Amino acid sequence: MPAPDNTFIVELAPVEKMPHSVHVFLDAVHHKFWHGKTFWLNAHHLLLASSRFQYALKEEGAWNSSIHPDDVHLTLSTSFSEYSQEYSHSSWTVGFAGRPGGPDFYINKHDNKHLHGPNRQPHHLLEGDADSCFGAVSAGFETLQKVDAMAVNEETREIAQPVGILKAVIL
Repeated sequence: MPAPDNTFIVELAPVEKMPHSVHVFLDAVHHKFWHGKTFWLNAHHLLLASSRFQYALKEEGAWNSSIHPDDVHLTLSTSFSEYSQEYSHSSWTVGFAGRPGGPDFYINKHDNKHLHGPNRQPHHLLEGDADSCFGAVSAGFETLQKVDAMAVNEETREIAQPVGILKAVIL
């Protein structure tokens, strides 16, 4: 399925492989949590979408930007780091930031198994721990390449003009 302009599609891992991570992500999408959030960081190896920054929409009434996780009893982070060798951090895969992970997610621009796979970040407490990687971009690469080409602060890698996420939907 091709992606419309300025969009991208993420195909999630099978529920049998990554049940917890897929559930957490789908729950956030279902409850419109990502509506109005931003991609704000363009590190050399990934693009980071964050819930910390709200994007101001020009279309009034397009969605309710006041949604708060407590209002819908959302669990926005995973309870544990979930990892499958079949869904490791190869190019264009999607993973949760942090440990155990979420709600922020990132898109790997390169093969990042050496950074986000098991035993790759020793500052985390659990041996064998890895960032949860729960899907892969299947269409809309042009959109992500546009974001990747945007001007950034070279020191912090913050995108000069954060990119708003109008909405995230389940297809």
